[in-house]
This record gives sequence, structure tokens and C-alpha cells, in this order.
Amino acid sequence: MSKPTIASHVRITAAIQGFRRAGVAHPAEPTTYPVSEFSETQLAQLQKEPRLVVEFVDAPETDSDDAHQSQEGAVEPDSMEPVLKDMTLPDLKLIAGTGNIAGYASMNKPTLISAIEAARAAQAGA
Repeated sequence: MSKPTIASHVRITAAIQGFRRAGVAHPAEPTTYPVSEFSETQLAQLQKEPRLVVEFVDAPETDSDDAHQSQEGAVEPDSMEPVLKDMTLPDLKLIAGTGNIAGYASMNKPTLISAIEAARAAQAGA
């Protein structure tokens, strides 16, 4: 799959707030990025992901460069804790599976939340 030659931007909406794919925590509201921010492989991953709506557009509808910059890097590990606690066990297991957390399938919700937080902290420190 190759980058579209006509569209200059990609609009991405996540079904789950903060869902991570292609190195980005995607918000639940539509966010527009320049296509050049993603590799061909990342664009293919984004399009195949069922929890994301990916649309190729010619230009952002609004001045989304400012919105994108305000979203980028805005999520701190501490701010994710309440979100994780509000998520369902299947959604937490999905996050754990994409984060390569060993043994996540048999974990209960509190243990799974702790494992996700620990993995995120380790990744942030790396």
C-alpha cells in the first residue's frame, strides 16, 4: 500500500480515547495530520486498525496544525490512570496485547491496569 498522491492529509478518529497506533495516541475526536508524518507501513497499519477511522483529505477543515501541536505529547502517564480505570476489561486487554504485556489474558482489571501503567512508565524511561 502506498501513500495517496492526491490527498495531502489524513484525518484519524479513534474509537477509544488515546488509542495508540503508529507512534501516536489518537484522540476520540477527528484529528488531521499531514500524510508526510507517517511512513507507508504506518499508513497501512492505521488503515487496517478496526478501532480507527482513517480518511484521506486534501486539506484540513480547520487550522488543525495548532490543534495537532496542542495534542502532541499532551498525555502524561498520570493523566491516563482515570481513563484506564474507566475502560472495560476487553479494551484493557487490547491495549495490553498491543503493548506486548506478558500474561495479560489471565489478568484481572486492577492487575492489568498496573501492568499497563508499568509498561508505559518503562517505555517513557527508555
